[in-house]
Amino acid sequence: KNFLPQLHLALHDILVQQGPAVHKNISLLAPRALLASRNKLHTTRGALWCTRADIMRVLTSLLATTAAAWTVDKMNRPQGRVADPDGLLKNPDAIEDALARLATKHVEWPPNSPCATTNVDGVEAVVVVVTHLRGVHLKQEDDEKRRRAGEFARGLHDKWGVGSKKCSNGVLIVIDYGDRAFYLSTGDGVRAGGLLSDARATRALEASAPYLRSGAIDEGVLKTIKKVDAFLARGPPTWSEWLPAFVSHDFV
Repeated sequence: KNFLPQLHLALHDILVQQGPAVHKNISLLAPRALLASRNKLHTTRGALWCTRADIMRVLTSLLATTAAAWTVDKMNRPQGRVADPDGLLKNPDAIEDALARLATKHVEWPPNSPCATTNVDGVEAVVVVVTHLRGVHLKQEDDEKRRRAGEFARGLHDKWGVGSKKCSNGVLIVIDYGDRAFYLSTGDGVRAGGLLSDARATRALEASAPYLRSGAIDEGVLKTIKKVDAFLARGPPTWSEWLPAFVSHDFV
């Protein structure tokens, strides 16, 4: 007797928690009311008929989607510099090569960078590409997606210990392709002096956006890495680069 009400509530709870990322998997089970008729179910409109076995198949798919939502705890550090657990990249080796070049790149550290007083050179960068992050949903506001993706990226950055222990020269690029969210986490060594400031990190990520929208994930990731490389080569921001940020925050 209670099968349908319980099912209806369960689906509602999952939709609220998981959002649009799983909505497509249960669209056929979203009528306003479901009525039981022995082993058959139908909507009040009489437009849809499905068996309990149909519902279980849908729920199995739904649970699989939910289980695939990545969290910091679930992510294991790859042997290389690229984590692609969902197999979204076509040519991860090209991205590995680009990240390896960052690791050997000579960097003129700003005087206030922890790296300036060490013999550390280059930047240790890691890329993470997934279909879906737990707690991030396609239809969230951009600021909320950025906040949640940032929590994941910084948590993973700390868990994996990306960067030198001497001066924290690590960079972690996270792309949640399914929810159109990304974040670039930086260590103190590369963030100090504005070498990879929040504004520069945002611009590096935005370079990938047109490619990600068209499904060219590899190209998007490479564009972001190229932008990071260019900022490292340019050195700390000049006043002409800082000024727009000051104006936008009402500093002048």
